[in-house]
Amino acid sequence: RLPALKGVMSKPFGSKSRPFGNTKGPLGAEASNQDGSLDQSSISTHHHDQNSPSHQPSQPPPEVLDLAVYLGIDPRDDADLLWIAEECLAAELPPGWSEHTSSRGDIYFYNADTDESTPKHPLEDQYRVLFEEEKRKKLKREVTLAQARRSSTQTSAVDDENAKPIPISIQEVLQMCEYLAVQPEVETHLLQTVRQAVLAPLPWMFHEVSDSQGTPYYYNSETDESQRPHPLDDFFQRRLGELREEAEEAGEAVRAEWQVFFSSAGAALWYNFCTGEERAEAPEGMVDAEGAAEEQAQADKISARLQPFGEP
Repeated sequence: RLPALKGVMSKPFGSKSRPFGNTKGPLGAEASNQDGSLDQSSISTHHHDQNSPSHQPSQPPPEVLDLAVYLGIDPRDDADLLWIAEECLAAELPPGWSEHTSSRGDIYFYNADTDESTPKHPLEDQYRVLFEEEKRKKLKREVTLAQARRSSTQTSAVDDENAKPIPISIQEVLQMCEYLAVQPEVETHLLQTVRQAVLAPLPWMFHEVSDSQGTPYYYNSETDESQRPHPLDDFFQRRLGELREEAEEAGEAVRAEWQVFFSSAGAALWYNFCTGEERAEAPEGMVDAEGAAEEQAQADKISARLQPFGEP
């Protein structure tokens, strides 16, 4: 779910310069149901045109930005959805509602039909729901584009047998070891799986996004749900557990302290995870080092196409 954003209930709707007091208008009687609630289908049909003037880049007024943040809209990441805040500001109050100011200067809203008052604008929830719906549509579009790009990249990598090895650094593997709680100098038999975790793409149905604080989370276009943990965390933790059990049953693990890494230019660099030694040439005594490097390069390409949850 999108993170909740804090706001003062009365402030975003409280300016006397905004047309919230009039009960007649485009969102008045014609757009209301018999019970006085707003028909969601009447909100913002013209704004969905991405080429409309409201979608052209411009600096929104401060009151639009204030209301956007209050509704949960990030003005930076969701600038294309600021029209929701603009429309909310221009909306007329539903029939039966009127805007008032208390003796302390706070804005509140009165419903003559129910004889109840509230600091919450009667249309607030409707526009929050509208934003959530438009945000989900936007994420689904981004997932579709990402899938198309990924498919094109994967096809190119498979067809081009002479492609350079995938660049991967020693530091990336060491950081992933720490993240997955693997001791690289001791559990060298797990390093290939850690390397897979570095290179593996997001499962095709997931898309990485960031909240208003810049913290990443993952949206699943198949289930329409979001989550904080990386979608492959459980997969690789289970795999590491299986390898540990296999090594324990066998009484020992195959030592694999040397690994080869590749620069963006395709140059090889050998690294020993037990001693920390780096060298451009293959370790002395290694049989068929050139073949081992080629085998690692092919394994990396397979890892970069890994889809443990199946293809779309």
